[in-house]
Amino acid sequence: MPSDTPRGPEHRADTIRLPSRVDPATGDRIERGERFIERRSWWDRTSDEVQSWFGDAEAARRRQLDEAAGDHAGKGPKTYRQPDQLILEDISERLAASHDLDASGIIITVDAGVVTLEGTVSIRADRHLAEDIAESARGVTQVQNNLRIGAGV
Repeated sequence: MPSDTPRGPEHRADTIRLPSRVDPATGDRIERGERFIERRSWWDRTSDEVQSWFGDAEAARRRQLDEAAGDHAGKGPKTYRQPDQLILEDISERLAASHDLDASGIIITVDAGVVTLEGTVSIRADRHLAEDIAESARGVTQVQNNLRIGAGV
């Protein structure tokens, strides 16, 4: 339902309009659409579902906004691949930040998203923890854990 705000009658209080841009070739204004500011309650979404069955166009519009909303952080284009150097730096920082793991005996290599862990750790739990930390890094497709347990740390 439109609100009478200083921004104009087309502004809705429950949505945010994404900024428009101007096409440099034609000079035409291109609208980017709108999104809900916060996730709506289950009851509101269900009510709009039922109302849209009976032809309520405004409820159908809100349903489309609900479907487009979501947590899309970290979802890039299909062809994007995290560079190996960034993966290596990320894993190195995560291992160094871990309070439960002495990573001083670990050697990390990354090739096309495949991480290889080599070296030695003191106990089996450290071996598994290092693998879990490496798997949690963005861009990792596989982890080859060649860590050995021993006193060579």
